[in-house]
Amino acid sequence: MSEHTPGGAAEQLEPNRGERLPRTERGHGRRRRMVAGVGALAVLGASAGAVWAWQSFMGQGAQPAESLPASTLAYVAVDFDPAGGQKLAALGFLRKFPSLEKDAGLTSAGDLRENVFDEVRTDLPCDLGYDDVEPWMGTRFAFAFVDEGGPQPVAVVQVGDRDRAVGGLERLARCADGDLGYALGDQWAVLAESDEVADAVLRDAAGSPLAEDAEFQDWTGRAGEPGVVTLYAAPEAGPALVSAIEDSPYGYITPVGGFDPLGMLMGAFAVAGAADYGSGEAYAMEASSTVRPGRRGGGGHLASEAELDKQLTQLETMTPAEQKAFTRKHFAAAPGPAHQGEVVVDEEEWSQAEFPKPSIPADQRAALMSFAGLGGVVRFDDGALELEVVSDRIEGTTGNLLAGTAGDDVLGDLPTDTAAALNAGFRDGWGEAFVQRFAEASMPFGGQPDRNAAAAFEQQTGLTVADVEALGGDSVAVSVGAGFDPDRLFMDPTRAGVAARISGNADDVEAALEKLAGADRTALEWRRVGDDVLVGANSEYLDRLAGPGGLTGTGRFTHAVPDAADAASVFFLNFDAGDWLDRSVSPSDRPDAEPLAAVGYSLQDEGDRERVVLRVTTED
Repeated sequence: MSEHTPGGAAEQLEPNRGERLPRTERGHGRRRRMVAGVGALAVLGASAGAVWAWQSFMGQGAQPAESLPASTLAYVAVDFDPAGGQKLAALGFLRKFPSLEKDAGLTSAGDLRENVFDEVRTDLPCDLGYDDVEPWMGTRFAFAFVDEGGPQPVAVVQVGDRDRAVGGLERLARCADGDLGYALGDQWAVLAESDEVADAVLRDAAGSPLAEDAEFQDWTGRAGEPGVVTLYAAPEAGPALVSAIEDSPYGYITPVGGFDPLGMLMGAFAVAGAADYGSGEAYAMEASSTVRPGRRGGGGHLASEAELDKQLTQLETMTPAEQKAFTRKHFAAAPGPAHQGEVVVDEEEWSQAEFPKPSIPADQRAALMSFAGLGGVVRFDDGALELEVVSDRIEGTTGNLLAGTAGDDVLGDLPTDTAAALNAGFRDGWGEAFVQRFAEASMPFGGQPDRNAAAAFEQQTGLTVADVEALGGDSVAVSVGAGFDPDRLFMDPTRAGVAARISGNADDVEAALEKLAGADRTALEWRRVGDDVLVGANSEYLDRLAGPGGLTGTGRFTHAVPDAADAASVFFLNFDAGDWLDRSVSPSDRPDAEPLAAVGYSLQDEGDRERVVLRVTTED
């Protein structure tokens, strides 16, 4: 930044003793995109972060939220040197993994910062070393999106030595080759795409800091005890996301939440009854299509599968203009007898026909426009790494089909050596919503399905909405037995120990299964056990499921999913059930896999909100 102070920024920053710094040989007012500097710090924060929730701010000292404005849309803050028990718990957890112990050292905050800095330094366009930032950089960081004339990405870095930070920030800005702006306050440096944005962030924070915002305090507090990462999304983040999606519709990702247990169940059924189509057969089917992109009168040919893979790899290194020329040459329809009867579509017409402009489903758009907020914490707890997130419910997501507390109702009947299990209970009327999600998911690139999604679904699957709800029952669990082979899980389902246990109206369940299986039931069978129906392709595993259960009473399960009884959906993965983990990892990675005990996930229905807890536990 130049010595000139636009808009009286220095006076407005006086509460934080903010001041302007001279910028060598670089013009004032030039907008610079955050490419290397802020990008590196974003990865730095996302890779290892930690921040305390609002309840502990006073006890933990200054926090990055003090240097961001209350209008901040989204926030992730990082502390590489958390105080008290969290630091000891973090080191105790991470030291169980040999590669981390060896590569990161894990002896001090400096070791962690240097390790992560080394991982991201390759993104910098110059040879900036850790020695250039270590003397002045503190241990707390944040990455955020702020509303400064639209969403703007910024990074906040704690300043340990303000005098050294003057030269250090200048070297960082030069390293970014003109793509980074910054502003230096009393305890924090703000990095942004331009000096103007960085100045505005500090100025607005001085008058109304995020740390004092009621919404921020409320949502971060709802996420429970403070830990090693805090996440926050403001209510305004929902409308901002809608605006971003509609401005760039081909680049959006539909928000999703929770697991989709029925989708997994039906997927398992489909695998059990489907033929094994190899990539060559799939390609042959694609190549036989009578509609191919091209230009009228253009030349070209259909490449072989190997040639196509090579060409697609080359495309990734080309400029947009080169990609267009390449596509015309290699993928246009060639004239001649060999292509008689094919419909050649102009490139622009093909784009509109095959890649319709995506749009947000109406219920999802409405939910985002009225979004209430999100708060999350990552903490170390009793030998486990735990993520807890509380958020507004977003209609139109798979997680929003779940409700109640039936998430572990069937798990107690599963064998104690179950390798993986997913259990869920559903909200009233969820079948119709599921069919609508199914129809939306089947459309290319966000296209909208026909209005009568239920009729289309029944035509494709033979199932009505009532059949779908029958298959979900009052509670349904999909489980994987301890002896499964991960390499053959989907290749040979008749040998894999995969099945579902459905608790509900057994007559309705079996009627729906009859429709789903059709005339050929050789690959799928079911049987009643009490009021439940067991469904799968492996008779031996179904016999195993019909025997004694007790999974939810094991210490490994309760440690991984302590809140299962209150959950609408539960997922459990046991790393010590059989030898499937050893088969899944390379010999060099096994030392890091051995400390793992289990993964647990629960989604709790809290009315207008939902709470997600994900835990990774380790062996004692």
